[in-house]
Amino acid sequence: VNEGEAQHLLRALSSSTIPASSTSPKPLCQPYGPPTSSSAPAVQQAYNTMNCLISHTTFTRVAIVCTLGSAGVLTALPALPHMLYLPAAMLKHTPVDTTGAGDCFTGYFVAGLMHAYGNGVHGHIIEEVEVVKLLTFSMLVSFLLLTSIFYLII
Repeated sequence: VNEGEAQHLLRALSSSTIPASSTSPKPLCQPYGPPTSSSAPAVQQAYNTMNCLISHTTFTRVAIVCTLGSAGVLTALPALPHMLYLPAAMLKHTPVDTTGAGDCFTGYFVAGLMHAYGNGVHGHIIEEVEVVKLLTFSMLVSFLLLTSIFYLII
């Protein structure tokens, strides 16, 4: 989800009768460092929203990845004791168009998960280093989309 979708989802859950679980908030892990001062408010708001979402019994066993646009990505996986924040890379060129960047990121991330863990191997716990690599690769592919011009010739 993106940050707006996460907030809408939280509002929908808050107006329902879904009970909250008794889990405590997940701490934030920043393997590539903290957000920049300009993106820190967006990251903090998404972190608060994600902690509220994963506290509902509906999501205690669900992975949630929240794209934050130019602020990066925030990920909560049941197998990890903390949320992961990865900042967005600084682009050297102005984005040509942001349309589809989040969808591109999500597609590559899900495809990577399916490739690594969709082969029916049960009991495999995803490691943090694997998640960071997959998130980084997915971001790089979406950055390529942002800075490239694609032409469709029919």
